[in-house]
Amino acid sequence: MKQVNNHILPSLGLDSGGQKVSEDTACRWLAKLGYELKEVKKGIYVDGHEQEDVVAYCKEFLTAFRANEWYALLGLAKQSLMRHQVTPHIYR
Repeated sequence: MKQVNNHILPSLGLDSGGQKVSEDTACRWLAKLGYELKEVKKGIYVDGHEQEDVVAYCKEFLTAFRANEWYALLGLAKQSLMRHQVTPHIYR
């Protein structure tokens, strides 16, 4: 609650008149915004990565990536060659 009272509200330009936001009030705000209180066990990554639109985007991205993979390899080869180029010196 320190974060809400000391940083977030002042950064939004809100003056609470010295009153503090309680934990219950903050929980009600979050619920109205659509957040749910859940217990998430350690080591489990949860973000909706299996939703239909995300899966479709991943397939589209991978198809485009595979189509351009050769160009990426050429770019890496050019970078490798450029790192090993010797700058010519002119001696007089």
